[in-house]
Amino acid sequence: MIKCGFYIENDGLKSVDCTDLRKGNPGIGGVEYATLLVAEWLSLTKDDISLTLYVRSSQNLPPSIHINVCSDIMEALVQSVNNGDEIFVLRFEPLYLQRHLLDNSFLHKLKIVLWAHNFYSRRYLSYFDSLPFVKAIVNVGREQLDAYRDHHVFYKSTFIYNGLYVSDEPVREFGERADEVTYVGGLYPAKGVQYLTQAWPAVLSEFPDAKLNIIGSGKLYSRDFNLGTFGIAESSFEKQLLEPLLDENGNIIPSVRFWGVLGPEKKQILQNTKVGIPNPGGIGETFGYTAVEMQMEGCLVTTIKNCGYMDTVYDKSMLYTDIKDLSKKIVSLLKHNRNDMSQVREYVKCNFSMAVVGEKWYELLQDVHTDKAVKQESVLVNSNFQLKWLREINRKIKLIFPFLPTVAFYQYYCYRLREKLCSPFYKLRLPVDYDKY
Repeated sequence: MIKCGFYIENDGLKSVDCTDLRKGNPGIGGVEYATLLVAEWLSLTKDDISLTLYVRSSQNLPPSIHINVCSDIMEALVQSVNNGDEIFVLRFEPLYLQRHLLDNSFLHKLKIVLWAHNFYSRRYLSYFDSLPFVKAIVNVGREQLDAYRDHHVFYKSTFIYNGLYVSDEPVREFGERADEVTYVGGLYPAKGVQYLTQAWPAVLSEFPDAKLNIIGSGKLYSRDFNLGTFGIAESSFEKQLLEPLLDENGNIIPSVRFWGVLGPEKKQILQNTKVGIPNPGGIGETFGYTAVEMQMEGCLVTTIKNCGYMDTVYDKSMLYTDIKDLSKKIVSLLKHNRNDMSQVREYVKCNFSMAVVGEKWYELLQDVHTDKAVKQESVLVNSNFQLKWLREINRKIKLIFPFLPTVAFYQYYCYRLREKLCSPFYKLRLPVDYDKY
């Protein structure tokens, strides 16, 4: 029997009904959704897994999951040790490092699996590599993992995509859909929705009858957050977001509708949508749940070409590299008259279905339980993306000269040098936190 613990901070989401995840995301953040899905799947399908989910609130959670209520992550870890858990799956955040969370000696009684829903800087990666009780780092995407394949911590790292329950129900034919564009996600600067509202007037100039659906809110991650005048987002960001969408009377133009946070009912909107847009700016995206959900409902998806969407978007030609091209990409996709749903659905099933993702988590927990090394991802795909070919060469060189720095280290100092010289610099979208090097 493998005893393991998971943890989510769900205090601000206790009013959301998460009891039936097969219907889809009930309107919570991707981290919480992914954690609940894995915890539920393991609890339902694996008799040799004894799983406890440590939470801030026990309300409205799947009934199949064994729940322990705690006040914060520290209490969760203490409870986990006292309950005799062997493995603890932890989503690491910088705040935890500031609180010296992983420096506590009692953690040596646990085998820690870090679930990397975020990009980590070289400093954090080196820190994780130095901790013997951190047995594995699970990235949520292949591209995220490959971003540091020339760092030593790569050898105890792997990737497991986030999962979801995949339905075989038919969706509305693409040719029958209206000229609708839909965004799904949080209404925060980091989610890039402001780029979409800025691009919308240019789309209307080509498609005057087009409609824009914005599903989400400034309360996506916590229902306790205070919003601005329109009740859409935080006050200052709301003004920035709405500026391109207001008429001369200060009202939102008719072609745009803000739906707020929706659960499974958003499927009806997506099945009438031609173009889906998740996080147009792509900042910090390691996976991109909404890209998968949109494709499952028959939408063509466009967004920035970054790590998360290189994994989740089936047709990579729909991705853009410059945010200025967003309106052009939307217009181009609105002109399409078909979508190859059979291939898209097969791609989603093979990579993101809970049957596939759940088994990978089960195998990982078994390996950690038996002290086996993390399975290495030796296959290099998309080798020209983010200088991956160079990272792989550097990784092999470092087998002989381990003291050499990573490619990201050189990139950082080249960036700083060119910044000081005030010379033009081709801005690569780099999946690292340079400020913390």
